Amino acid sequence: MRRLRLLTSLVLFCLIVPTLAAAQNTPSAPPSGPDGQRCVALAGLNLEDAFGGPAFITSAQLVDAPPSGLERPTYSPGYGNTTGPIATRIHKYCDVAGYVAPQNTAYAQTLESLRREFVSPPKETRPIVRWWWPGGDVTADEVRREVRVLDEAGFGGAEFQALRIGLKSDMPLVVAARVNDYPTSLFYRYVRAAAEEARGRGLFLDLTLGSGWPFGGGDAITPELASIELRSIRKTISDASHFRERIQLPLPRPTAGMVLAQSTGSASGELPPGWKERLQTRTRVIAVVAISGTEPVVETREGRLSPEPQPMVKTSGRLDPGSVRVLTSRIQPDGTLDWKVPRGRWHLFIFFQQPVETRVIGGVGSGPQLVLDHMNRLALQAHLGRILGPAGPEIGSFYGKTVRAGFCHSEPSYSNNNFAGRCWRR
Repeated sequence: MRRLRLLTSLVLFCLIVPTLAAAQNTPSAPPSGPDGQRCVALAGLNLEDAFGGPAFITSAQLVDAPPSGLERPTYSPGYGNTTGPIATRIHKYCDVAGYVAPQNTAYAQTLESLRREFVSPPKETRPIVRWWWPGGDVTADEVRREVRVLDEAGFGGAEFQALRIGLKSDMPLVVAARVNDYPTSLFYRYVRAAAEEARGRGLFLDLTLGSGWPFGGGDAITPELASIELRSIRKTISDASHFRERIQLPLPRPTAGMVLAQSTGSASGELPPGWKERLQTRTRVIAVVAISGTEPVVETREGRLSPEPQPMVKTSGRLDPGSVRVLTSRIQPDGTLDWKVPRGRWHLFIFFQQPVETRVIGGVGSGPQLVLDHMNRLALQAHLGRILGPAGPEIGSFYGKTVRAGFCHSEPSYSNNNFAGRCWRR
């Protein structure tokens, strides 16, 4: 039935006819026009080789949707209203009926075989685990043993990553050196030992393309390749006046990412000489927009992860979209904005880009732990070159086989410095 439902959904989608007038919810007259003919033709489809058994279509007819629209879908509590019609542009749909006969012996299962495979499933269908290594502080014998443990416990493989989360922050220097031995040839020799054991047991490994979250770290991610964010500040101007003022941008804000990185012991906040100044040169105004309207009511509340209280809007203000003034071109080279303000209450929104004060959370390896700019091709190439460069000679022969895939879980990402151009292109 799943195949037929999918087929019905596809047909319904393809038969949207915005220009047709809505009619009664009754079957149409004998098919006329290309839509009706395509619908009726579905009854002749040959689905005898359908997965799970032959599928048979018993009828297919073009039906008019009611004038009030189609029935509203049912949602789980908290995800919208569950009563009343829903407006659609669908005026006719193809109503397909049929059934699936479970007679395809190639895929048939007895109750006994189903129970047997549930208790001991094929390795390619087993669940996998996240396998976190204490950086490079491992041995070949230990990773081989842990692969055997995974296999004997019924797992099909693992997604592995070198990480320092859970390790002591005051570890001896000799231990810290082993932990930070990443990504090096020695580290990937240990990965090769794990891959050899996994290959012999029919398991697979997914290689996480970095250490910690978000991706970055090492000397490869320089200030020019580090993450930045789009921020804004707002000023209120009342009554007609001449506004002439140099725009003062705030310092980078403390972030939850920096707090978490420091709590895991992977970032001290210190940078190599000159890096802080190179980061600061990336701060610049992107756009200045004025719009008239009323003030919002804002409260300050403690953030769960943020090191500072966060503003929360209690009551929204109202802005007049017809009053928008783009003032970006009025900014002088020294950052001064010169504008003759019309009557009324105006909100001045100043959008600017700024480096993000955060570091890689839980990352291991030498060098600074700046987060990369995820939308910058050069930054990604530099990061992958650092991570995968030493990997090829050691585990390249396992790629696409035992080392099944590269894994990226770096969702908390930040964009690059061409905010305006990318926004307009979208």
